Amino acid sequence: MPATIPPTPPFRLEGNGRPAGFTLVELLVTIVIIAVLATVTSVVARQLITRSQTMACANNLRVIGLASLAYSQDHQSNLPASSHQRRSGRKSWSVDLQAYAGDALPLRCAQDTDPQRPYSYVINDNLLPLPVGSPLPDFSKTHRIPEPSATVLFIEAVDGHTGGDHAHFSNFRGAPIPWDSFRREVAMDRHGSSANFLFVDGHVETLNAESAKARLTKPGSQFIEPAIRP
Repeated sequence: MPATIPPTPPFRLEGNGRPAGFTLVELLVTIVIIAVLATVTSVVARQLITRSQTMACANNLRVIGLASLAYSQDHQSNLPASSHQRRSGRKSWSVDLQAYAGDALPLRCAQDTDPQRPYSYVINDNLLPLPVGSPLPDFSKTHRIPEPSATVLFIEAVDGHTGGDHAHFSNFRGAPIPWDSFRREVAMDRHGSSANFLFVDGHVETLNAESAKARLTKPGSQFIEPAIRP
């Protein structure tokens, strides 16, 4: 006679006498843990994306920096100019540097939210050629800049910037630039809470607002204005 298989009980008891499996509390704890892990993963993913975008923008500025140095070597140490120098035969840096970077010359950061303007990056107008007869010191040549590694050549222009291919710092020529005026020119929040800066010697730094302000307000700072002396 075949053996009879007993019916499967609806549940089994653990050693402590309670049903096996998840209780309601355990299920809720599991759900909370999954939600926390999902949130952490999302935050980390956003941070990685932001960091990647910041690095891509910094690489854009490095290309501009290499092109600027090559241009300077071929033009008696002159730095690239802006559209203001058209009458003297100079062109905007966005045109003159094309020959040194070809179609690879980047003009915009992917994080720039203003789609109407052609430039995300603008040149420091304190380093542009001065009108003939100007009594101000001319820093449009690399050899005239006291500390090329300390002076910014290109910045990321703030959304709504109306200066075309250059920044408007020269209103404070020879004097420290107020932080509020600096913030009106620089997109300090484009990459989270930071922006990229290209220096005259070709290196690029990513600075947050605190670091940029410390550079700008340091006594004798040549961060934007090389005419200032310690």
